[in-house]
Amino acid sequence: MIVLLNIGKNKSKDWLITKEGLMREKPTIFMYDSVREAEQSGLLSGGITAQDMVEIMQLLHDFGVPYLEGPWPVPVRGGDEPEKEREEKAKHFYELVKTKSFIEKVIVFGSTMEKNVVRAKDSEILQKLAATRLKNFCIFGKSWTEQVRRVLRTSLSNNLRLIEESVRFLKSQGGMVFFDLEHFFDGYKAEMIKKPEKNYAVKCLLAALKGGADVMVFCDTNGGMLTEEVEDILKEVIPFLGDKPWGVHFHDDEGLAKANTLKAIDLGATFPQVTTLGYGERVGMARLTDLVATLILKKGYKCKGIEKLENLTSLARAIAQKMGEPLQRNLPYVGPASAIHKAGTHGRCFELQEHMSPLKVGNTRYRHISGLLGPQGIHAALKEVGLRIKPNDPLIQKLYRDVKEKDSVGFTYGTARGSFAVQSLRLMAGYAAPFKIEGIEPSSRLYQTDKWRHESRADIELVITGQKKTIQIFRRSEDGPVDAADNVLRAALSKAYPIINRITLVDYAVRIIKNRNNGKKGTASRVRVAIIADTPYGQFETVGISRNIILASVLALIDLYELVILFQKKRHKLKKTA
Repeated sequence: MIVLLNIGKNKSKDWLITKEGLMREKPTIFMYDSVREAEQSGLLSGGITAQDMVEIMQLLHDFGVPYLEGPWPVPVRGGDEPEKEREEKAKHFYELVKTKSFIEKVIVFGSTMEKNVVRAKDSEILQKLAATRLKNFCIFGKSWTEQVRRVLRTSLSNNLRLIEESVRFLKSQGGMVFFDLEHFFDGYKAEMIKKPEKNYAVKCLLAALKGGADVMVFCDTNGGMLTEEVEDILKEVIPFLGDKPWGVHFHDDEGLAKANTLKAIDLGATFPQVTTLGYGERVGMARLTDLVATLILKKGYKCKGIEKLENLTSLARAIAQKMGEPLQRNLPYVGPASAIHKAGTHGRCFELQEHMSPLKVGNTRYRHISGLLGPQGIHAALKEVGLRIKPNDPLIQKLYRDVKEKDSVGFTYGTARGSFAVQSLRLMAGYAAPFKIEGIEPSSRLYQTDKWRHESRADIELVITGQKKTIQIFRRSEDGPVDAADNVLRAALSKAYPIINRITLVDYAVRIIKNRNNGKKGTASRVRVAIIADTPYGQFETVGISRNIILASVLALIDLYELVILFQKKRHKLKKTA
């Protein structure tokens, strides 16, 4: 007899249908963020410090992520200086993190013991892990015969011993042990002609289970697996796990890390290893930001500890800033471009152009500002920045002409709503700027001694509105003429407007404007400077355009500071940006 379960329309996402046609409740997912993987990523233009890693973990803890992987505190072989620095950084990290409230979430990362060590307790690697005084560990071991022979350079049987004894030793420390089966999918695929129980990758899995591993993690270390291959392999090896929880670790070299992770979760994985913004080895790995959003919003899973998904975008921005990188504009869910709408029919009903409301993840929808919007679109864009103007106000046509004129010289506001809002105010009757720059003179001296060196300074003459006295000051900078100009501008404004000191630069980008240079090329080209900054009132983007890169930078800075001052004065009810 077949029994049909009435689980209700709103409950259907809470259940999975097995291959036998049976229904089972969806498991809770435990997100595992590898801060260690992101720290060693070549995608970062600079490095991150031990303090940065602790602060990133604090952000992830506050968001609710239950597992946070720390750096590898291994002993150094060969005296390579960068490796020594990395070891010292790891040591400093574990000293800092001990005082944090989220210490129980931190997982110490490492590897199996040295191939020539007879007893696990004599392993320098394992002793180094234990010396952190933390209880939870994640170690990796080779599960592909080619890796064992050519990289580890030991016998297949000895590698199985290393796996089992390393796991058993770390289990004796009293906490959890995650075991990462490195190159598992490659290893299993290479021997698929064999019965599963004869496959060396499965033997590695069984060795870790015998040692007492709590969570098994299947790794696509080179990121080359197709989703159908992942599904086929997992279906063959899952029976060996019994009721042991398991996870996956997918790199994104083929662009399938998220798809493969989702497939594994539907097959029963509950511990997906990710990094918040996808930073990792080579092209990176599965991202926490879009994986957790898809799991909760689209697939109906519950993610342990994560209850306020509307904080996802602010988390992404904060972590990008800690890593010294601008938030990638085209990231799913949290990227600024994911909620931008263009002109035309797509601009008439935003909701129909979105797969979900960006508000659910704390993002903000708005229009891409250009002359293509037309007067009606310009009026709507004004509303989005909080300026309430009547549809028939002459300002609409005036601003529309201004936007079109700027488009023609490559200025296009685009996402720079800060500059758009300021320009709208400047075109209003009776508007008075909060300050006026009478002159600013940045300069640099380049000279050569043992190497090229430079000195920069800037002088400014500025008048605060309502004050008669002209402010005359100068500032030096070791970071170039643009920084000197910014420093002197801040110094001149900060006494009258202290809020200027609470503005932090997030991104500074320069690009050549093509086809708008009247035949001039190279260093004589017109450039567009875009500045993104965090302020007490949100994040803003402003732009400046000129053949002079310093002038373009100053114009963008002026827009930024003027807008923030207006927020504070509340002279205009501008809408706070996300």
